[in-house]
Amino acid sequence: MTSSAPGDQSRPALGAAIVCYFIWGIVPLVFQAYAEDLVARVVSIAGMESGALLEVAAGTGVVTRLLAAALPPEVVITATDLVPGMLERAARVGTARPVTWE
Repeated sequence: MTSSAPGDQSRPALGAAIVCYFIWGIVPLVFQAYAEDLVARVVSIAGMESGALLEVAAGTGVVTRLLAAALPPEVVITATDLVPGMLERAARVGTARPVTWE
């Protein structure tokens, strides 16, 4: 997808710019500490040994990667986001174990 104006193919898609901004700016400064805290709470409160977990608004997969590392492989993780570029980046970076990116 390109351009904000119909038919104009000269500018990169806004979605790509947002993904880059999140990866290099927002994630390290804001979301990393939040992600670590959130995953620690999920692991301690939920005590999941099996089952399924749905992560909504997964973005570039910061929380997803931490969940995949912290939860047992018997917990099936599905991560979703409204911005396809975010999930594409998350899937490209990957996790320590299989995750469904939708």
